Amino acid sequence: MNRAPQPCISSKHRDECPAEHIGAGRELMMDEKIGGAPRNSDGSAPHTRNYSPEAVRRRIALRLRVLRLIGGFYAINAALAFLCFVVGLTPASASMFAAGAGLLHFTLFYGLFRSGAGERGNDSFLAVPQNLMAFATVFAIIEFWPQLCVYMLTLMPLIFCFGALAFRRRTALMMWLLISATSGFMMWRHHSELVLPTATPGQLTLSMVFYAAMLLCYLSVGLLGSELRLQLYARNRALAEATARIEQMASHDELTGALSRRAITTQLDIEVRRAELRGNTLCVALLDLDDFKSINDRYGHAAGDDVLREFSARVLSVTRSVDVFGRYGGEEFLLVLVDAPLATVQLRLERIREVVANNDWSGIASELRVTVSAGIAAFTPGETVADFIKRADQALYQAKKNGRNCVVTAS
Repeated sequence: MNRAPQPCISSKHRDECPAEHIGAGRELMMDEKIGGAPRNSDGSAPHTRNYSPEAVRRRIALRLRVLRLIGGFYAINAALAFLCFVVGLTPASASMFAAGAGLLHFTLFYGLFRSGAGERGNDSFLAVPQNLMAFATVFAIIEFWPQLCVYMLTLMPLIFCFGALAFRRRTALMMWLLISATSGFMMWRHHSELVLPTATPGQLTLSMVFYAAMLLCYLSVGLLGSELRLQLYARNRALAEATARIEQMASHDELTGALSRRAITTQLDIEVRRAELRGNTLCVALLDLDDFKSINDRYGHAAGDDVLREFSARVLSVTRSVDVFGRYGGEEFLLVLVDAPLATVQLRLERIREVVANNDWSGIASELRVTVSAGIAAFTPGETVADFIKRADQALYQAKKNGRNCVVTAS
């Protein structure tokens, strides 16, 4: 119902917010992102100490998961090289080389990730060195065992897919140029070997197995990307919810649920500028609960809080969706009424006064009676917001002077 713009979150409001709300928002904003490590406000790469232990654990776990997947692809590559040896296409050394390269890759980057190396640079997945090492392994196999040229060149897009999960655009373009040039050179150098081995039934079976294995690898990369996107969506949604909770706490009075003083005055300032520009009618009303101090003294502050909550609920129940209602201070509230003639505003304030006076307050305390006084002011072009509210306050003072439980309009 209160459609005030959300004000900036001050340090005061931030201190009032539950720690888990702020912590969740900060952790989500600084958590792992596809496309490289997040940056600090000055553009520098963040350090591990900027993350909570849980965020660091999750970041490292994601990298190790990708590394295990890469290790699995190395294992498939080594197994295919061994099958090439079985069908007589290559010597056993090719399989041993592929297995050794995979073991070296996994051991090296496992140690780097565990040491937090990914936290100290812009490439949190170490995607560039991992891709360069994988490409170097493939090119070495092509150079020493050119009969595997077709198989190895087929692996190039797969390796590049992994890099695409973390590359920035410029890095991806540079890697594409480098690998395309190197692959072209290898094709030129071993063009006579650019045929799929199918000379024997064993080689044909091997080619079929290799094709099926590559489909499985591409499927794994696609599923990983899909899962990362779903995780990112879930975390963005959680961040949005945490931010909305913080903004709600910053712009609304915690006790009554009405807008805070800052939010209601911000909205009033907007409506005043709109009235100046468009010439539409605008009124404000200051409402003050009568003898509220005596309620606190007689029934206790808890009962007084209940009265404030109930009063706010009753006012909101009889106002329009375009009207803006907020707690101005203590037991005083401000109501901004847009596009309503003064006569209509006076009737609405009388209705609010009657609703409050006739409300059953016995649920808070027996024999409790609550009334409200109100001062109305209609906006005069050229006056400031402070003067606008001051006239409403003077009308409220006159309502109190007239015996309370009444509505007075400023002249």
